[in-house]
Amino acid sequence: MASPATRRPTIRDVARLAGVSTKTVSRVINESPEVARKSRERVEWAIHELDFTPNVAAAGLRRNDRSTRSIAVVTQDLGNNFSSQLLRSLERSEFLKDVALLAASLDEEPERERRVVKDLVAHQVDGLVLVPTLSDQSYLRTVVNSGLAVVCVDRRPRGLPVDSVTTDNWLGAQMGTAHLIAAGHRQIACLGDRTTIEPAQDRLTGYLDAMRDAGVPVDSRLVLSGERSAEDGRRAVQSLIDEGVDFTAILVCRNDLSIGALEALQHNGLQHTVAIVGFDDMPMASLVDPPLTVVRQDIDQLARATVDCLAERIRGSSAAPRDIVIRPTLVERGSGEIPAPR
Repeated sequence: MASPATRRPTIRDVARLAGVSTKTVSRVINESPEVARKSRERVEWAIHELDFTPNVAAAGLRRNDRSTRSIAVVTQDLGNNFSSQLLRSLERSEFLKDVALLAASLDEEPERERRVVKDLVAHQVDGLVLVPTLSDQSYLRTVVNSGLAVVCVDRRPRGLPVDSVTTDNWLGAQMGTAHLIAAGHRQIACLGDRTTIEPAQDRLTGYLDAMRDAGVPVDSRLVLSGERSAEDGRRAVQSLIDEGVDFTAILVCRNDLSIGALEALQHNGLQHTVAIVGFDDMPMASLVDPPLTVVRQDIDQLARATVDCLAERIRGSSAAPRDIVIRPTLVERGSGEIPAPR
């Protein structure tokens, strides 16, 4: 016969072991200064002895500020280097160091956004960091009006007046394309995500504008959109090679696609012949041959600006929503500096 499950210790158990009231335990948990040093030490000792974990949501309801010390972070893909670095940078911030981050992925599935966000908001989180997928975020208006702090990252919100923090994606793609043009390239392929996604559309526009400004005609066969995975990137570049489409350089507008594009070039022995500039840095960028030139988003700066906005809203700021745009940088490593053939 199985033994009964061990009962989780309660705040009353802590109070009984420490020899204090439950109110004193609650004050210690909520870091109230109105507790004598000896009482605080006894409570902390009892918490350690019992391996007691406070019910944060319930504790928040008893605090004057109703805070639950939790923030929801909803990105597109936590497995993607951009999303994982953003989450890590948020975790390292001073403001969020003692806050629980509840993270979820949307995988570019619009129908998931409303459901996932609703479930996380139901946990009475103090704030929401959201990379939007839906074309309209007005479904959040009621909870924002009720005081929920919301900051949109990577993409601007639609139908919802809240702060946003984005990278200048148009500028990044324009810089990367201009860099390839300066190396003599004219047949430049552009490999990107779905153009219904704001950053992908901005990056495509940056590429097209750079080509136009340099007087370089665009071969429509070299504009490849709707690609998402490393396999998509490999297949797209391999198709160009198999079909005999002339290209001497590639602007890759998503880090997953860069991996696939590099695989295709290496498989065909073109890694030292075709120049390539990726968008978003990644750990392997300096390890490939030649090392990958990238347009780098400053993810730490994105995270700092996001936390600043979040902190202001949680503290009650009613200022007009801010639209913060972070400038990317071009990191030259070798692949983007391969000259065009003469």
